[in-house]
Amino acid sequence: MMLKQQKKPNILFIMSDQLSASAIGCLGNAIVKTPNIDQLASRGTLFSNCHCVSPICGPSRWSMMTGQYVHNHKGWDNGACLSSEEPTFAHALTFAGYETVICSRMHFHGPDQYHGFEKRLATEHNNPILYGSEGFGMENCKTPEFSNLKEMEYRDHYPVNTSSRAMHDDYVLDKAIEYLKSKSWKNRPFMMTASFLAPHPVIKRRKEYEAIFQEYVNMDLGASELTEVEFQKLHPHIKRLISSGKPKAAIYSERENHLLRAEYYSRISYFDQQIGKLINTLEEEKLSENTAIVFTSDHGECMGQFGYWGKQSFYDNVVKVPLIISLPQSFRETEYKENSVRDELVSLVDIFPTLVDLGNAPVPNYTLDGQNLMPLVQNKEVKVKDVVFSEYYGIYAKNAMFMVRKGNFKFNYYVNECSELFDISKEGKESTNLIDKPAYAKIKMDMEGLLRNICNPENLQNEYLRSHYKRSYITNSVATSIQTKERTKNEIRDYRKQWNEPTWDDNKEQSRHEKHLM
Repeated sequence: MMLKQQKKPNILFIMSDQLSASAIGCLGNAIVKTPNIDQLASRGTLFSNCHCVSPICGPSRWSMMTGQYVHNHKGWDNGACLSSEEPTFAHALTFAGYETVICSRMHFHGPDQYHGFEKRLATEHNNPILYGSEGFGMENCKTPEFSNLKEMEYRDHYPVNTSSRAMHDDYVLDKAIEYLKSKSWKNRPFMMTASFLAPHPVIKRRKEYEAIFQEYVNMDLGASELTEVEFQKLHPHIKRLISSGKPKAAIYSERENHLLRAEYYSRISYFDQQIGKLINTLEEEKLSENTAIVFTSDHGECMGQFGYWGKQSFYDNVVKVPLIISLPQSFRETEYKENSVRDELVSLVDIFPTLVDLGNAPVPNYTLDGQNLMPLVQNKEVKVKDVVFSEYYGIYAKNAMFMVRKGNFKFNYYVNECSELFDISKEGKESTNLIDKPAYAKIKMDMEGLLRNICNPENLQNEYLRSHYKRSYITNSVATSIQTKERTKNEIRDYRKQWNEPTWDDNKEQSRHEKHLM
């Protein structure tokens, strides 16, 4: 296969974790302070309708890297391993002559910690050697009644967190800046993925966030408390998420939701400062003139909407993520416009083919699920897919879940449970389920037809369960063998010793992902 001999830009790919598109200024949030993200958008193309491929970290990232839906790359849940036989955009850009670098996490589990990247600057934040299956966690749970939900007591949100994990993003930033200043790629272009934990809640309660947290506390953040009327309209899956599958649980008061939102916004604002430091480094090192910047997140955060904090759902706050692509001057075509907003429906699965085009890499000779967004970045009038798809299997779900959106309609399909149909253009867009409204019967049928053109939900549920049972069988085997557990723990310790960096679980070999090694 002949390589294109065109000039190639450096590529800085910045990733956040659990950042909702609705929580940054350039996408309409007038409260949260994200000046650096907003400035990046003003220099490039902002996609206002980018969706994640799965509302959970690992599967969504692996779809982004491979250009394939979860059911095609088979990295079903956070406990799965992405197969080393799956090509990634790192393979493509390495093939195109780039020095490809991963700085921190992409949820790589198992022995392959590169998946096409040439260099790694920082390790995964969890044990990367053995992870254990994360199968359906609510098969036998009951959907709670509102009368059994009690208001959560107030908690102090700022006992200062000094754990190594809380400091993770500072380390990632330092290593990324060190790399940019080193110019070690010499006569090749570089592609560096700098992947941060923020604003994921595992890094909350940093003392550096406290001042901005207090600013947000004193503002009206639009927080509310879940009412019984709202609760009764929720899908059983969301009710179980709220209660973690328990018949009795606590719900967040309006005050508690307000504080949680202030804390979430403070993490976003602090992360925005990290982005600013990266971009400033590009300018200081005279790299901005030939470096493209891509910014996104693996999924969003429900932010207390309908009483729920977390992911694992198909609400817009969760499935819609920011996507910004900014090109340096010398790589812009005549139609390119700064501060451009594209409203087309796009997906993280489109990142692979987009980076292939951006880096002039060989186009794969197999079918991808994603589409190339570079024509939209260059402001060309082209027709793109008008459907986005997301799927979810694993922890906190009772069955496999699927979402398709076309135009203003979103269809959520839950195997063995009721479906949902929402008109996104309507006020209160996701609080009124239209699935049983006679006027929407044709739309319901069409939307389910779109879903079944992409996949067979029932077959995929069975395929996922088979994978889960097989992986669980191995996990249970490891848990019964003292020798295997000791060997595995030694492998983890040996791996960590190779890296002159903190261990992100404070040297605990038995994190929640390693219980089978205890």
